[in-house]
Amino acid sequence: MRPVYSPISVPTEPTKANRWFVFSPKLRRMAAFHNQLNFERWLLLESDPDVEQFCEFPADATAWINRRFYRVRIHLWIRYRDGSNVFENLSYKEVNPRRPSPEQRACQDWAERQAGRHVTLTQAEVRTSRLLLENLERILGHYNQADYARSLDKAISAKPEIIEAIKRAPGISVGVLLRAIAKRWCIEPTRYAVFDLILGGQVEAGLSRRLFDSSTRVNLTKTT
Repeated sequence: MRPVYSPISVPTEPTKANRWFVFSPKLRRMAAFHNQLNFERWLLLESDPDVEQFCEFPADATAWINRRFYRVRIHLWIRYRDGSNVFENLSYKEVNPRRPSPEQRACQDWAERQAGRHVTLTQAEVRTSRLLLENLERILGHYNQADYARSLDKAISAKPEIIEAIKRAPGISVGVLLRAIAKRWCIEPTRYAVFDLILGGQVEAGLSRRLFDSSTRVNLTKTT
């Protein structure tokens, strides 16, 4: 059976570190991240159609390295659609994969015992496109847990109509699309349906090329 993780207890005492509490439409629950880099990595996971599931702070990696015991908190567990399991830690500093630290080696050793692999991502790897991250934050900032739960059934029903509308009018703007479909399904479910299709990779909105707004033109991806 493929493993599924839940967040372990994260200390809640006062700290200088920032906290981000967000609603994850992919997980359909609230999630918490302890710094900006972890938050930005979450934005990318939500918009990666190859990511099936993920979990923040899934476990503490433990291992003996050179006769010393190490315990390192894993930042993310990710399960991809091909069944692979990846454990990630994020670093603001550059890392040398050819000379892993003892902490990295402990994580790698532990991940292998969990039938997965461990990687350390740096801020340079996460922040390859500032515009993409800004657009994803705009889109995901619209999601609200209670509103999404109320709108979900209608949003699912609206998706085929949205796909057909884009087929009939390739390059239609988001604003025009929302107004057309919302006549039947109301604006909130329609907005969630459009955003779900963009995040799921079925609709292409050029998020790495221009700022996302109501004038953004959308098309179906080649696989839709």
